[in-house]
Amino acid sequence: MHIKLRSSLLAVTFLCFAFVSQAQQKKEVTLEDVYRKGTFSAKSVYGVNWMNDGRYYSSQVADEQSGTTNIVRYDVTTGQPVNTIIEGKDLQPAGSNTPIKFSSYTFSSDEQKVLFATEREQIYRRSSKADYYVYDIASKTLTKLSNGGKQMYATFSPDAKRVAFAREGNMFFVDLGTMQETQITNTGKFNAIINGYADWVYEEEFSFAQGFHWSPDGSKIAFYTFDESNVPEFNMQMWGELYPQDYKFKYPKAGEANSTVMVSVYNVSNGQTVKMDTGNETDIYIPRIKWTNDSNLLSIQKMNRLQNTLEILHANATTGKASVVLKDTDKAYIDVTDDLIYLKDGKNFIHSSERDGYNHLYLYNMNGKLVRQITNGKWEVSNFIGFDEKADVLYYMSTEVSPLERHLYSISSKGKSKKRLTTEAGTHSVNMSKDCQAGVLYNEYC
Repeated sequence: MHIKLRSSLLAVTFLCFAFVSQAQQKKEVTLEDVYRKGTFSAKSVYGVNWMNDGRYYSSQVADEQSGTTNIVRYDVTTGQPVNTIIEGKDLQPAGSNTPIKFSSYTFSSDEQKVLFATEREQIYRRSSKADYYVYDIASKTLTKLSNGGKQMYATFSPDAKRVAFAREGNMFFVDLGTMQETQITNTGKFNAIINGYADWVYEEEFSFAQGFHWSPDGSKIAFYTFDESNVPEFNMQMWGELYPQDYKFKYPKAGEANSTVMVSVYNVSNGQTVKMDTGNETDIYIPRIKWTNDSNLLSIQKMNRLQNTLEILHANATTGKASVVLKDTDKAYIDVTDDLIYLKDGKNFIHSSERDGYNHLYLYNMNGKLVRQITNGKWEVSNFIGFDEKADVLYYMSTEVSPLERHLYSISSKGKSKKRLTTEAGTHSVNMSKDCQAGVLYNEYC
């Protein structure tokens, strides 16, 4: 492990070697080496959760003495622990002497509360449900989020006052001041209506499972509704018990009916839900929704079923009225990415497109007018990492060196001052801090 400072990016680099030269070692390979000792496993660092101050991150650390797991703060410049934020032995629900065992955790925006997921159950590739607990760091109290059954994708509101989640096809939120639970929808029904999370097609083909997002100020929740009533049903046997069990779920094969999808916005203050206007077409996809920096303006990406036309709509969250601000077409198909960001100035956004034959980054104003192409060349932007607006520096991964490699670059929003930030050959990936000041950089020579 070594530390490199390039431009405004502090990169902690871990080199991962996935091979061993037997000509040099001349040692017999045993099953114990492969499966128990991890002799040939890539050495790396995992579980890096960035704190608000980009200098620190937190991670789970086993406490062998108590048999629990602590949350520890690390200094990214040294890689050394700074302090223990939460001791696992303190994670005891009221009336219990046994600490919870958690699989993941999330800090609230003010880093004063932590949401722990326990007893997680996997559903499909990306979907799961769990029992969630809220921990207050100051009072060292742990409270179960809901007693109504396991929750899906419990998420703090940006103002840290509430937690939203989905359960059994419906949407809910809990007020953390009173722990009062409010049900947002009541139409959810298995194999019929889904509110707040993806159906099988969206989870598998568009790579997401959580289907709701808080507005920037925490006053609203935008969420998907999937009506899969007309989707053909698939029967599958589930093995594992003494006798297999039949499991039936909605699975559209090629050419069959998909779910009809709509997007709505729920207003926490008045309890009203408004459907967003995405047009009269029914056989469409809405592969992404995203709040702009305006808590009354929702960005919706809409595609035709052939997936060769993508439209970005801006919808008024109060009235539902929407308009198309950008349209992208291709003879073959358009890749759906997460390369859309709205700038803090409220006047512009950055989006990726293959409109010139290669995937590149473009700057648009909020009306969808092209300001400029930021990256350009006969190579691809494989991943848009982030944008340090204060320093006017964008970070992205690209194939410029070779289609077989991925390297980290920086560039200004004006398309100037491009710098390659990785030098070693190989495929790089980066876990960037929220403020884009530091990043954990992984390099695989596989």
